[in-house]
Order: sequence, then structure tokens, then C-alpha cells
Amino acid sequence: MKKQNPDPRASVIIVDDAGIIGETCSRALARAGFYVRAVTDPLEAFALLRKEPAHAALLDLKMPGMTGLELMRVLRDMWPGTEVVVMTAYPETEMVNQCRELGAVAVMLKPFENLGQVVKNAGRAVVRSRLRQRLPIDGELLLRLTLVETGVIKQADLDKALLQAEREGGSPRKELAASGAISEDGIEAAVMEFAGAPRLSLADHQPDFDLARKIPFEMIRRHLCLPLYERDGAVCFIAVDPFNDRARNELETALERPVVLFKGDRLEINEAIARRERELNKPVLPLSELIERLNSGPGNARETLASLLLQPSSRLDLSRAELEEGPDGKLVLSFSGAVTVEQVEVSGRSGLAGPRPPAPGADEFEVHRN
Repeated sequence: MKKQNPDPRASVIIVDDAGIIGETCSRALARAGFYVRAVTDPLEAFALLRKEPAHAALLDLKMPGMTGLELMRVLRDMWPGTEVVVMTAYPETEMVNQCRELGAVAVMLKPFENLGQVVKNAGRAVVRSRLRQRLPIDGELLLRLTLVETGVIKQADLDKALLQAEREGGSPRKELAASGAISEDGIEAAVMEFAGAPRLSLADHQPDFDLARKIPFEMIRRHLCLPLYERDGAVCFIAVDPFNDRARNELETALERPVVLFKGDRLEINEAIARRERELNKPVLPLSELIERLNSGPGNARETLASLLLQPSSRLDLSRAELEEGPDGKLVLSFSGAVTVEQVEVSGRSGLAGPRPPAPGADEFEVHRN
């Protein structure tokens, strides 16, 4: 591989008290095209990061004065945009497990099997960092790592896009999509896979909007995400961009609970959101009208209620309703949850139910809240 010019879009800092490790990794990464700085002391790293943050940090786990775990915690607090790769000769320690829990992109065992492993893990950390910061994945180095070296496209395709972008003063990524070598969605999928985003499919999991009643639907539409299920006290969402920290923070604030984002297919998520939007836009059937229809409906009141609930034009969700005969012979329509006679909560969205039904005794039906 010919030596590439340092790319500021892929900046890495290496912290290892064994200078030879830092020098070896630094040469390999610089040759690949990363912008690299290497130090032997965490305090030196802090001084450099204050002047210029890095997308990725390669940290030795055991160093005098400050361990890699302690350094990682400082980075999480002061430079949250920096993703961490841990380097260690002791992979089975509790410290390694804590680094993984803190979100280390990878743990590399020293001595390294090959320097290609260093380049790949540093690249994955840079890509995750840029995704979290909503920065574009573009340029020769990042496109080569995510598309060429993973076998998604050929180097010749990238070379053509780079040449065209240089001529036009545009973006290599856009030129790749325009050339037909790969679609924009294909690039996005390859980037997410390279970054290691866990994936789920709506073919295996159905959205559960009851988990997100506190969230405005506009937020779900804006962040292209859908609630799926609960796990360990967290609400798990499928999202087009699982590295969108702003979306995660907004969802957690609205739900007042932890949120986990999984990668999903953009087309599947868009279609599911469109279906949900069509459902929410159906007209609301007021309770007063429901009772009027029940009173005037032919035949058995239970059958009339069932037929009303099956009408596709109605958005009234009475899945928790019960229709029972009271001791005085009257039928009682009972609701549980947040449903009242003035307001009907419909799959996470509320609609006015109009005036109160007639008082008990003046009508055939009563409405009770459980």
C-alpha cells in the first residue's frame, strides 16, 4: 500500500508507555492515511487533546500512574466524541470487562497478530466517532476501509469516484452513488456494518407503540425509529441510525428510562412509520357517538360493538373495554387504563370524545372507568 496523506477526518491518538508499540502502530496508521499522534504518558495525551480532539484513542491497559481504564473514563467525560480501542497483554482481567462495558470498540491482544488488525480497529473507532457526531463518512481513507477492504466495491470504482470528485470539487461518496457502483443506501448499510452496529429486522419484531406513549409521534418520525420491546429496564428501539446520540437522549428524556438503539432497514422503518401515521390520521369516533350507535344498532349490542370496532374508518381502540350486564339489567361499558368518558386514548394518541353520554337511567348504557 502506498503511503497516504494524513486525513484529519480520521484522527487517532495512541497512548502506550512502551514507546516501541506506539511507534509501530503510528507508522502503520500513518501509512494507511490516518492523522496520528503517539505519546507514552496520559498527561501528554490530555495536553494534545485539549488542543485538538481525536476521533479514536488506542490505549494501553496497564500503564504507570494511570491505567487505560481510568484514562478511558476521563475521555468519556471530557471528550465523549473519542472512541476507544484497548490494547493489552492480559485479556482475561476484570479491567478488560469494565472497558467493554464502558463501550470500547475493540480489545486487541498484544503482541498483535498483524498491523492490519490495528488499522481495521482504528478505522472502526473513527467511523463510530464520526457517526455519533453526525459527521460525514467520506474521503479516500474512510470509503476504502468501509467499502473496498470489506469487498463491497472494487478499488477501481473508488478511484474513479475520487478522480471525478477532484475534477468537480464534489464528494467522493456522492460520486460513487452517482456512478451506479453502489447506492447511497448501500453505502450507509456498509458503513453501519463496518462500525459494528447490532441489527434487527421488523420481519422478526413488531413495533410496540404502547412502550412509547409519552413520545410525540413527530419525534419518532424525525429520528426514524420504532419502539420494539423492553429489556433490563430499557426500551429497545429499531432505528435507521443507531449511533444518533441526540435521538437517544431525546427519547430517554421523554420516556424517563434508558433507551437502546438497534440498526434497522431504512425502507422497513419508513413503511412502518407510514402505516402508523395512516392509522393515527383515521377519524376519531367519540364515545357519545359510540353509545348512540349502540342504542340504535340492530340486534345484539355486543355484536354491534364488535362491528364498530372492526370498521377501518374508526381509530377508536377499545381493546381494553368490557361490555357487561349490570344487576339492574343495563349494559355497562367499562374501560381500563387512561380512558375516560371525555377522552379516548388511542394507541398513544388522544382525541376528544365530545359531550358526556346521558346520565345513568336516561340511557341504555353507562360508561365506567376501572
